[in-house]
Amino acid sequence: MPEHVLLQHFHYGLSKEAALFLDTSSGGSFSHKTVSEGKAILDKILENTHTLASMMNSLKNKLRQDPNQKRKHQQLLTVLNAHI
Repeated sequence: MPEHVLLQHFHYGLSKEAALFLDTSSGGSFSHKTVSEGKAILDKILENTHTLASMMNSLKNKLRQDPNQKRKHQQLLTVLNAHI
């Protein structure tokens, strides 16, 4: 199957929220992007997702180590979870 068809099927198979996020991240409709643009956008999202996951894991570890900072870290963790 050609790559552009795979990207279209991927986009059409997303939930409404995920498709909106992808379109917003694309600066317009993801389905109108070239294959190379689409791959670059997906790579960037994947990179950012890994970065956020690492940040969340780090915060969870700090939360376990320093109970005095629990509220501060919990609030930040809540904000990060909302953006994933």
